[in-house]
Amino acid sequence: MVDSRCFRHVVAVFVLVGLVGSGCGLFSDPPEQPLSASPLNDYLGEDLLLFAFDDEREEQFLRIEADRQAAIQTCMNEAGHHYEAPDLTESAVYGVMGDTQWGTPEWVATYGLGISTLAFTQDEVGAGLVGGHDPWKSEHPPVNPNAAIIEALDEAEQIEYLDTLLGVEGQPDGGCELQATRDTGSLALAVLVDLQPEITDLRFQVQNDAALNEAEEELGSCLAGEGLPYLTLRSLEQEFQQSVELLREQIIADSLAPDGGQDRENLGLDGEQANPVLSLSHKHREVLGRLQRQEVEYAVAMETCGFGLDERQVLWQKIAVPYETAFIDAHREVLDQLKSEHNRR
Repeated sequence: MVDSRCFRHVVAVFVLVGLVGSGCGLFSDPPEQPLSASPLNDYLGEDLLLFAFDDEREEQFLRIEADRQAAIQTCMNEAGHHYEAPDLTESAVYGVMGDTQWGTPEWVATYGLGISTLAFTQDEVGAGLVGGHDPWKSEHPPVNPNAAIIEALDEAEQIEYLDTLLGVEGQPDGGCELQATRDTGSLALAVLVDLQPEITDLRFQVQNDAALNEAEEELGSCLAGEGLPYLTLRSLEQEFQQSVELLREQIIADSLAPDGGQDRENLGLDGEQANPVLSLSHKHREVLGRLQRQEVEYAVAMETCGFGLDERQVLWQKIAVPYETAFIDAHREVLDQLKSEHNRR
């Protein structure tokens, strides 16, 4: 039996933010003065990936994570434990959807907001619908080589292994994973780890700023002018997410029904990280098709209303400027210490 802490060992610590943004006509006038894209990024000299994510940043993220995994392997091996850095080539989030670049008008016209269109894999939805790519559901899913290593150990050896990897609770130095995160050469990653609760608060403040709420209301009015029901972006995203979750629950329930031909074990619902490959019936596909058409219609209308992905990112960054400045003032001592440690390497 593998210690449950094994499942705390994740491939990444970056939290990728859903973008929210501008409204109809909000950008018809240029800003009065140039805006700093990110005072916090400028202060650190690195991109924290807080309010933007695209193909280029994904590549940056994967490079950093590959370095971190190599450092974990070195630390574990030096401590006398066998550890293999996992292959990250199949771990990409974006960039696995063909040649369409994330966030472009072509991407929006295909994937909409990326909710119902990426909720299932292309193999699950079949031809005529849009799906994403989940490497864990592929014919040759990624293998975590260390799961087998841990499984082969006895209970005492597992505890020692995981203490070395994850650290012992109450000890600030942490294990090889935390040390590698701090030593991997990425100041941004160190900040995200050491100030994780504070970063979460920063994102929450920006997301609930009055200017963002006003822009959301302006979007709703513009969508209504395009002949669509009045919805803000957040309520729109919530509605599609809830609809997808209800559909997923229905697909699973139908699969487990007496005539569905599946049970929990062979459907893959009883594991620590259940992620079953689902079989969609004609009825399920009809429901999903309607959701996808509606989502793409809304997303394209948002582009027309000046509320596209690029505009939302600009607004988010504009709103974040004073909050990031206050964040720097409040946590300057920690930030300077992390910068100093980073510069000594």
